[in-house]
Amino acid sequence: MPPTVSSTFESERHPVRYVHAVSETGRLLPSASRWNSIALDFKLTPNSSTVYESIPSQYPKSVDYNLVITDRKHFHCFIIVLVTIIFAILASVLLVHFLPQKHKQEESSIDLKLAINQALTFYDAQKSGRYPRNSSVKFRGDSGLQDGNSAKADLTGGFYDSGNNIKFTFTTAYTMTLLSWTVVEYHSKYADIGELDHVRDIIRWGSDYLLKVGSTISDNNEANDVSCWQRPEDMTYERPVSICDGSASDLAGEIVAALSAASMVFKEDKHYSGRLVHAAESLYEATINEKSTKQGTYTMVDACGKQSRMLYNSTSYKDELAWGATWLFLATENTDYLKNAIALFSSAKRDEPSVDNGIVSWNDKLNAVEVNYLLGQNPMKMSYLVGYGDKFPVQVHHRSASIPWNNQHLNCEDGKKWLNSKDPNPQVLVGAMVGGPDTNDKFMDQRTNQKFTEPNIASNAGLVAALIALQDPPSNSRDFKNSLWGWT
Repeated sequence: MPPTVSSTFESERHPVRYVHAVSETGRLLPSASRWNSIALDFKLTPNSSTVYESIPSQYPKSVDYNLVITDRKHFHCFIIVLVTIIFAILASVLLVHFLPQKHKQEESSIDLKLAINQALTFYDAQKSGRYPRNSSVKFRGDSGLQDGNSAKADLTGGFYDSGNNIKFTFTTAYTMTLLSWTVVEYHSKYADIGELDHVRDIIRWGSDYLLKVGSTISDNNEANDVSCWQRPEDMTYERPVSICDGSASDLAGEIVAALSAASMVFKEDKHYSGRLVHAAESLYEATINEKSTKQGTYTMVDACGKQSRMLYNSTSYKDELAWGATWLFLATENTDYLKNAIALFSSAKRDEPSVDNGIVSWNDKLNAVEVNYLLGQNPMKMSYLVGYGDKFPVQVHHRSASIPWNNQHLNCEDGKKWLNSKDPNPQVLVGAMVGGPDTNDKFMDQRTNQKFTEPNIASNAGLVAALIALQDPPSNSRDFKNSLWGWT
């Protein structure tokens, strides 16, 4: 009777660590190593000429310890199942590894935090007045320090509207309202990405200017601001203002909204917030109590608007009054303002032009009362946010960005050289969203073609709102889901 595997292992005189079986003889023989020949019976052994042979086959079957293959068919099935399981595991690992990685790469190609920082930095480049020395924009300085002198008022500060040197109260107020709204809604998001102080500084800069404007609603109006290609720091020409009375209801309503919304941003500063609310209420009461015959748009008043109406025409005033009443209600929780907002909304909705239906803009707020294209995923494969990505507009229609910062005074005539230059701007206007492509997704990066390459503060406010809305909230977010009431 041939020895068994276990008896062979138990032999002390002839210890055998590995054995192999020779099927033709039915014997177990010592093996030099565990892997001496793991040639299992896959029909690799030559046919034997006799039933038994005394010499072991050169194609033995190895048996490791107590493993004895007793059924070849079952073993084949085992191998097939094992290989199938291994391939399934490998496929699952590869699937989990590569598919999410691809999705992650697509998501990481858009850096929202960077885009938000840059979009806000654009406002630093647009500041007028005593320029802050700690600004990250190094090609700007003091400018417009005589603004308001012609009206015997201090109208320094605020923001230049776009690539020109004009300051428009209408678009400034709308911009402050929209930026304040984003802070009210996404306070925790701003704090999480380190931009809360930045956006609050921008809002305060604009709010301080609107407090100066007060009930004397004004806009800078001067042909030189449009025709003269000159840095704002070099301006020496007169900068007259247009003064509007309470009949410019749309302008008044927009300022009311801006001051009210900003008061919610600075609610922890009770003194400053109180000033904003008081100014908003005073202006609103003065406007709403005017006789209906004196209410209207600022473009209807001869002494008001001028240059403004050429660039920012206003088609109605009721939506601004509803807009202002809504924000006053949110800031004060006085239900009288809510009642006024509801009544004004119904009236404004009936008068709304069909071309504005469904659109929120500086000209239509009714729908307010109710990212990735521009960052590079477009047919032109370029970012329309200046400074973002590898490819973006370099001939931005902007006076400060297009004229070298060399401490040399340049007059209007000197500036034409830089307006007509084909070279990239010497300064990168970080965070400016340009006018963008046409309806066929074609873009012309030409400084002289301002409809493509000029940015403005109102459009950038919409961009900031969109970007911060897309930003992931922190895990401990305290933003309200429906938070126009403030934060706790």
